Amino acid sequence: MAEYVSDRVPDLDAVGTTKNTLYYGSSDVQVSEVQYDTLQGKFRQTLSSLQFGGISEIAIPNSDSISSCYLYMKLPNLVANQTLCDFWGYGIIKNVSYTIGGSNISIIDLPGESIFQRTMLSCESKEKRSKLKEIGGVHQEGVTVKNPEAVVQIPLPWSTIRSCKEKLGYDASLLSTNILIQITFNEASSIYGSTTGGATIFPSSALSGDVYIKQDVLTNKRDSMKLTLMKNPNLLINYPMVHSTRGSTRNLTGSAAANTFTIDLNSFLESDLLGISFHAIKAIDERGTEALGNVSNKFATLRLRDIVLKYNGQILHNLQYHLHDLMLLGMDVGDPDYDLAVVSTAGVPAAGTGHIYYLPMTRFKSVVFEGMYHNTSRFANQTFQLEFTMDTDFVAETPFTFYSTYYYNAVVSTSNGMSNIQFA
Repeated sequence: MAEYVSDRVPDLDAVGTTKNTLYYGSSDVQVSEVQYDTLQGKFRQTLSSLQFGGISEIAIPNSDSISSCYLYMKLPNLVANQTLCDFWGYGIIKNVSYTIGGSNISIIDLPGESIFQRTMLSCESKEKRSKLKEIGGVHQEGVTVKNPEAVVQIPLPWSTIRSCKEKLGYDASLLSTNILIQITFNEASSIYGSTTGGATIFPSSALSGDVYIKQDVLTNKRDSMKLTLMKNPNLLINYPMVHSTRGSTRNLTGSAAANTFTIDLNSFLESDLLGISFHAIKAIDERGTEALGNVSNKFATLRLRDIVLKYNGQILHNLQYHLHDLMLLGMDVGDPDYDLAVVSTAGVPAAGTGHIYYLPMTRFKSVVFEGMYHNTSRFANQTFQLEFTMDTDFVAETPFTFYSTYYYNAVVSTSNGMSNIQFA
């Protein structure tokens, strides 16, 4: 079992921190019992800017353990000929960046596409993804729609939407400064569109917006390790997390002859690589316009098949036809698809399905111990080749965009009020 209070950095083979192994006494004797109160939404901060295309900053106080972060938004009433896409609460997010208490990595940056991929892949079932769509902003259109609302999870580096994987939050009270979150919003065209009933005008801002925090509060503040760390500056607390980074992005166009593509994946960190997620979206679906009949289908992601991942010519994954879907059914991810409404240029919504893809890397290179594997997949300054074919519903010579996300094992080491993100 990894030591969570130590004078050294541990191996990064821990998947999380359970409530009964987080705290140790000053002589490395485990505290036998620590009582917490979990508060959902007691902390609320109104967004500093509601402007589409603008930036809003949130300061989370360094007082308690922080588990999850949620964004609530309310939009103005829809007007004539206006439409909203499914999952618009996620679609309006362009980028989220984090600063964790003066970390050695000044900003942890995650684009909106990676947030959506990570959230969808964190769900255990298609039903849960459907619920996320229902509360995360559904397709709506017409003047009868009053004040559309949505709430989405802003994934902190250690948070998850999976209840079965829940762990105690990161103890922000050990930091000397607040945790800062900066949300950059997309333009209105990323979620709005116009119908063939006529042109329309998009709003310039949301009507209201708030951020809510889920906190774990120590019932007895004397159980905190803050005083122990102040007395002994050589000690540090190591908190495991999954570090997500922006992967490769490519703008591509199919041909009439073939719709098979090869994409180089690069810019990997020197760390345990857990997996790679990706999706593709038609360029025409990424943005709506105020002109007649141009709509946003921000997450009408394309269906891929015959997925092959190579490393220095060596095949790591060869998933012909839809073998990828079968592989994920044997993992915690389950069915990676989700239902949504796809609006055509005729302004008529039709039932559709979105697709997110994930390639696990934890078994490619690993050290085997008795009863466990230790992932040792590290590929800094290396390049993978990803091959895939568009499914039969893809129209040739259609421009599309490819997005990917990389996931790594990491640890936040906290000492002297400062955090230090460690990679294996």
